[in-house]
Amino acid sequence: MSSRQASRGSKDPQAEEPPQGVARRTWWRWSRAPGLALAVLALVILLGLLNGTRFAADARVEGSNLVPEQDLLASMGIAGQSVFVLQPAALERRLLDTYGCLEDVTVMTRLPNLVVVTVQERSHVMVWESGGKRLWVDETGNVLGDALGSQGLITVEDALGHMPSPDGYVPGVPWEMARDVARQLGATPRFYFQEQGLTLYVHVQGNDVPAYLGCQGDGAVKAAVLEALVERLESKGLQPAYLDLSRESAPVFGVIQG
Repeated sequence: MSSRQASRGSKDPQAEEPPQGVARRTWWRWSRAPGLALAVLALVILLGLLNGTRFAADARVEGSNLVPEQDLLASMGIAGQSVFVLQPAALERRLLDTYGCLEDVTVMTRLPNLVVVTVQERSHVMVWESGGKRLWVDETGNVLGDALGSQGLITVEDALGHMPSPDGYVPGVPWEMARDVARQLGATPRFYFQEQGLTLYVHVQGNDVPAYLGCQGDGAVKAAVLEALVERLESKGLQPAYLDLSRESAPVFGVIQG
């Protein structure tokens, strides 16, 4: 076979290859295609997650007795939002800033759309009632905000209605004494406050009798003396007009004659 025929029957490999720059550009475009496709797919899925109702927050509140659940959720403002855009730390801070009766708040999200709000309320929250307004206060008289709920709480009513809007603090009221009296009695009574101190109405012989507690003294001791005094009066069949425990070491009472 001649050299001319051999050259006709064989192909030069280099003659079939595209220029080097063209080959690299072609390879680069095709190698990126799967990544671009995945990125587009991820974007579409993300938009669906953010805008779809499947992942709209469905909230559950645990541990709240004072603040109604609907008020807590309204304050959070998460209705219709996807759990993927919620910021738990910001929501926790918002609730703590809004409701002074809360000690701690934890917000957790769980797929696909659950939001769990766990609240811990302050201990010894009481209610100050004056001039038709009701406020939460702590055991030292610091105002915690408007009282949205009061079930199971000690209430101190301003008998004269002079302080409906105290400036962050309710002065003059022996709050700790009220707390200790209630604790000893095992109840959440309503106290009435005047300048002379606290008054508590107790049931004796079928009648409500005022018991004057004053502003000073040991609340637990006053309550124990009060219980013993009521028991003694009832055992003797006496109907008191009033009980005065301003000095718990020397209680005084007046008896209705007849």
